[in-house]
Amino acid sequence: MSNENETISQLLNIAMVEGKVCSKCNHVFDIGDDKHITGKENEILCSDCFNAIYIICDKCNMLTRKDETEYFEREYYCESCQEEHLIYCYHCESTQPARDSVVFQGNRYCVYCADDELMTCHNCGSLVDNDNAIEFEEHCYCPRCATRYLSWCGDCETYYRSNSDCPHCNYDDDDNDDNEFKIIKKYHHHKYNFRHIGNYKAITPYMGFELEVEYTKDRVDIESAIDTSIITKNFLLEEDGSLKNGVEIISHALTYKEHMKRKHIYKEMLTYLRTNSFKSHDTKTCGFHVHISRAFIRGTYAEKFMANFVFENKENLEIFARRGESTYALFKPYSSSPDTRYRAVNISSKTIELRFFKGTLNYTTFMATIQFCRCLYLWSKTQEIGSKNYSWKKFIDFIEHKHKGMNELKTYLTKHNINN
Repeated sequence: MSNENETISQLLNIAMVEGKVCSKCNHVFDIGDDKHITGKENEILCSDCFNAIYIICDKCNMLTRKDETEYFEREYYCESCQEEHLIYCYHCESTQPARDSVVFQGNRYCVYCADDELMTCHNCGSLVDNDNAIEFEEHCYCPRCATRYLSWCGDCETYYRSNSDCPHCNYDDDDNDDNEFKIIKKYHHHKYNFRHIGNYKAITPYMGFELEVEYTKDRVDIESAIDTSIITKNFLLEEDGSLKNGVEIISHALTYKEHMKRKHIYKEMLTYLRTNSFKSHDTKTCGFHVHISRAFIRGTYAEKFMANFVFENKENLEIFARRGESTYALFKPYSSSPDTRYRAVNISSKTIELRFFKGTLNYTTFMATIQFCRCLYLWSKTQEIGSKNYSWKKFIDFIEHKHKGMNELKTYLTKHNINN
């Protein structure tokens, strides 16, 4: 038996020397057999072993061993391309794209964790973690710069510029004294009274909304009907000439993270309105407008891409918005004209206003709209200059694979059959 094994071993060795045996599985094949392949390391491999061991890098198209690659977002990266295109995030401890990643205190953060954990001081440009960041108006400051340029008002618990009085406590109404005692103020009364809440960064801009609602009872009763703490303590209220017997409910400027913290407030507000004779979706007058700060994308390609994406996806967005194009929200491509007020995407001096949504008192629809606007901002901001990546399917894939949560948005897209 021993002699027989030695003979078999000798035959195999001879065959391998002659290149007739796969160096991995010992499969014997003829030299002329199409199935034998010489691997990257001069191995003689059958096609099955070759495919099991090697792969083509999707970035540089070079042959590389599978056990040396990183598989990320349906693509293989060789070791060299891993160093160039990928990082290992210190915070979430996962592989993420290198683009837009940042280094803070010697550790590298992916763009999503940098969004949640870090900010850039508007004055000195240094990075600071959220626990030490101080937000003011449309910017954030590190503690050192905040001490130099800002003061704290103990009465209204907000920061203000050190060379002035607190504008919230010293606000004068130029219209008339009676307006000050009304719950529902005149149009644009609050344009200097917005508060900015949350750590503000390029990836998480301030967002605010205007929800228009109509009251189905007499005008004289509208103030008493809306005078509830959940609304008056959390929102600003103004008249709007486009409404018959209604009110515009305006949020302060919040980061997306702060909006998500207020989900319970939004749900309670919408429930109150529905059960107290207010309507929004079931009217011909009410809209739901979302504003996004322009501070980090003003004049960039992202603004142009956002307007063009909305224009190119009019059909799906009319379904999402629950209404078609109107004279108040025209679907048009990007324009550098300063007058875009009545376009679906209105690029004003300080904000980008997405004004094509119909009003709603439905909680899922309400939250899905806010989540959609954030995703559209992020999708636009990640585009390369000149990109025409207006594919709705790729945008939906971006929502599905890049963002945890977004449950209301994903539910809404599925319900309306626009999730692919």
